[in-house]
Amino acid sequence: MFFIKHLRENNETYFSHLKFAGRVGLYLSLASICYSVHAILPFIPIPARFSFETVVNKCIAWHNYTVLRMDTDEQ
Repeated sequence: MFFIKHLRENNETYFSHLKFAGRVGLYLSLASICYSVHAILPFIPIPARFSFETVVNKCIAWHNYTVLRMDTDEQ
């Protein structure tokens, strides 16, 4: 089954996958809302936790986590 294959390929349980993917999705959704509001109302600043630099750094950290997570399976 593809569902289980994806979890095994990423060395995750269902709940660890739910937690990680849910956290990433929620964070990026909130950042998207902040940028959309700012686009329409430029006088409303983007909160620091959703600044472009912070979003990029979080994406890099999440990527590094996924790489390490898959590497632990090979050791």
